[in-house]
Amino acid sequence: LPTLFGMCLTGSKGGVLDLGFIDNSKFNSTLEYVPVITQHWYNIQILDLIIGSTSVQLAPFIFGRTNDVIGGFVDSGTSVILLAPMIFNSVQNVFQAKYGGLPGVNGTNGFFGGACVSEAQMGDEVKNFPDLVWVLQGENGKLVKLVTSAKQYLMKAGGEYCFGLVSSTAVGVVLGDVFMEGYYIVFNRMENKLGFAPVTKCVG
Repeated sequence: LPTLFGMCLTGSKGGVLDLGFIDNSKFNSTLEYVPVITQHWYNIQILDLIIGSTSVQLAPFIFGRTNDVIGGFVDSGTSVILLAPMIFNSVQNVFQAKYGGLPGVNGTNGFFGGACVSEAQMGDEVKNFPDLVWVLQGENGKLVKLVTSAKQYLMKAGGEYCFGLVSSTAVGVVLGDVFMEGYYIVFNRMENKLGFAPVTKCVG
């Protein structure tokens, strides 16, 4: 078998692991590839995070691997998106400055205080939350932009919406299930790169 595998996840129906092949029926666009910097963690180079149209304005090394920080990588074993405290604080600043009127964004009983928001409080406001755009270093100098929508990072469970971004020390960015649910991802160990395409149908 080729030394690669494809993967997609869903929020409620599990996922699929394609060992040794790429299932082209699960996406209908071209795979965009980014180099793997460190294969042990499938580290990739994250250059920026844009919230709506506003950058968090951090230097690229903040997202990466430095000293005891294990950098930025894709991980199906992590349910949420983990962010270094400095990145999380910048995300909070942008949300509160640009989207402060939305449910859960401001106040100690909101997302940034570790709380969830009831369905009644959220109403139909999910559509007004911004996309998260991850800017990655692609192949041959190309920039690759991958989107995490509000429907992904506002995790709905038990009649509540919880924030799928969490502050965590010793990491740059861990792109967990909340991110992965949007893509069919190819882990190509032969050529040391990851490929991403928006998933059209993962399971069933």
